[in-house]
Amino acid sequence: MRPRPVQLILPAEPAADRRLMRWRSGMKRRVQGPGWSARALLGVAALWLAGGCASVEGLGDPAARGPFFEPVNHTGRSRLPDSIRRVVLLPAAGVPGVPTETLASFNPVLLAALQQSGRFEVVVADRPALWRLFGIRAVLSTDALPSEFLSMLAREYGADAVMFIDITAFSPYPPLTVGLRAKLATTTDSAILWAFDTLFSAQDPAVANAARRYDRRQHPAMEPGDAGYTVLRSPAHFAAYAAEAAFATLPPR
Repeated sequence: MRPRPVQLILPAEPAADRRLMRWRSGMKRRVQGPGWSARALLGVAALWLAGGCASVEGLGDPAARGPFFEPVNHTGRSRLPDSIRRVVLLPAAGVPGVPTETLASFNPVLLAALQQSGRFEVVVADRPALWRLFGIRAVLSTDALPSEFLSMLAREYGADAVMFIDITAFSPYPPLTVGLRAKLATTTDSAILWAFDTLFSAQDPAVANAARRYDRRQHPAMEPGDAGYTVLRSPAHFAAYAAEAAFATLPPR
C-alpha cells in the first residue's frame, strides 16, 4: 500500500503580517509606476527617521521638559500704577570685586531686557550723566542717595520712576554665575514698586535648563548639535537670560 502523501499545513498568517505584505506589494507597484523612484522612496524614509529621532531627542532634553528655575525672591505691587509711564534706568552698580568693565557690559543687556518686558518706556542715565548731575558714576540700590536724587532725575528725564540695578555676584567661567538685585522706586515719594534679589548659578540644573530654554527661544536657528548649550558658556547670553527672568517678575499693567 502506497503511503499517503503528507500535506504540510502552514499556520495562518497573523493579520499584521498580511497587512505588511499588502503594503510591500502596494509600495512595489508605486515604485515601479510612473512618478516614483526607489531613490525618492528612500529620501522620504530618511526624512521620517530624522524627524522621529529629533522628536525623541527633544522629549528627553531637560531644556524641553524641565525642571525650570523660577525666581521667587521678589516683591512688589499687584499692578503698576497708571502714572508710571517712563522709567529711567541707572547704570549697573557692583558690589566690591565686580570690575567696572564687567558692569559696563551689563548695561546694554539690562536695557534690552527691560525694554522687552514692555511695562513702560525706558530712558537711560549713563555714568557720565550721573557724574554731571551728582558727582558719582553709579549708585547701589542700598546706598544713601544724594540730595534730591530722584526729583532731579524726574526733571532731567521726565521720569516717573527709577530702576536701580546691582550686580551682587559674577563668575565668567563655567559654571556661570550672575547675582541681580534691583529696585523700582517712584520719583515723587520714593515708594518701592518692585524689588528683586536672586543668584543665578548654572551649577543648579533647574537654572541651566531655564537658561537653555531661553537661549533656544532667542536663537531658534542654532545648530542642532548645540541645543542651547552656548548660554552655559557665554557670560553675555547667560546675563541676558538672568535679566529676562528678573524683569519677567515686574508687576503687570
